[in-house]
Amino acid sequence: MKLTAFLLFTSLLLSAVVLPVEPPAISGTGETPSNNITYTAGDLRKLNWLAGDWATTGKSKQRLLYMFHGTERLEVMDLRDSDSDMASWFTWRDGRYYFGKNQQWVVTWIGNKDIRFDPVQPNVDAMTWTRQGNEKWYCVKHRASGDQVLLFERQEQP
Repeated sequence: MKLTAFLLFTSLLLSAVVLPVEPPAISGTGETPSNNITYTAGDLRKLNWLAGDWATTGKSKQRLLYMFHGTERLEVMDLRDSDSDMASWFTWRDGRYYFGKNQQWVVTWIGNKDIRFDPVQPNVDAMTWTRQGNEKWYCVKHRASGDQVLLFERQEQP
């Protein structure tokens, strides 16, 4: 009897299947961040065009400074409030970049003229940044209610 129970327990234990853990679902869309990341840590350098001081046009006033630190680190500083440390970093972890103060986006694409961010936390919109020449680029926030487009223009260096 003990031998039968032991063999039954052992066969159940050996037949257990361990499934990989999927990334969390994106709130409201049922999507998950892409596991098909096709860039490397060094591809962040494709975004060299972002280096410098940028400001939005229109109602939504934003002013951001993009600074590279080495080949695989990019810091984004919010220049609207000089009294606070409002920096976000591109952080390489588990074979992909994450972005945001709380790493709320995973980078799913890095090209020569664009970069795609997909949310990994609830209530965060996907977004795409697209270069338009040397002096401007667009941030498109992909919202359920429709895309919101922000135009950034390069600022003169003092």
